[in-house]
Amino acid sequence: EYSADTGAAPTIHVHLLGRVGGSADRRILGQFEADDRQRAADNRLTAIVEAYNRAADTALAQIVADTTRTLSEALETGGRQ
Repeated sequence: EYSADTGAAPTIHVHLLGRVGGSADRRILGQFEADDRQRAADNRLTAIVEAYNRAADTALAQIVADTTRTLSEALETGGRQ
């Protein structure tokens, strides 16, 4: 989110979609979304990249947690849901 009129530092929004499926039957075991918003410290490229990295790291950590939980549940149930 950025407004060129104000010259303020932008807010970076990262939104990810994840899907885990079984390789044998290609059945979807789980689907999830993750997102994060981080305001850049300044309206400079280096600050914007740092904000993007923070937002991406947070969203990816959410995807990893959801994937780990989904796979653990699938192993416990023998892949049945």
